[in-house]
Amino acid sequence: MDHLYSLKGKITAAKAPAAGPYLHGLAAADAAMMDWMHQYRAPDTTAGPAARLAYFQQQQQVLAGVSKQFRATIDSATLFIGQLPAAAPVPAPAAPALTK
Repeated sequence: MDHLYSLKGKITAAKAPAAGPYLHGLAAADAAMMDWMHQYRAPDTTAGPAARLAYFQQQQQVLAGVSKQFRATIDSATLFIGQLPAAAPVPAPAAPALTK
């Protein structure tokens, strides 16, 4: 998640005209992870072992999809940042003139 937020900050700071799809992708990956985390509920302990196992397997598949989206989005955003022109160095402020 830290990497995702770092990439979002770098892309936003670059103010590149083509940044929109990358920012949207990062937001969508973040939302997918948050949605999964908020909907997840541990299975009822009174359910049979087969039912609990089936639930965990289903959740594992959902999480694998979220993970794949997350990785693809981060890879794409990283590539985009690497293709941006390097920011021009900010000139140091001029020293004040000394007067006698």
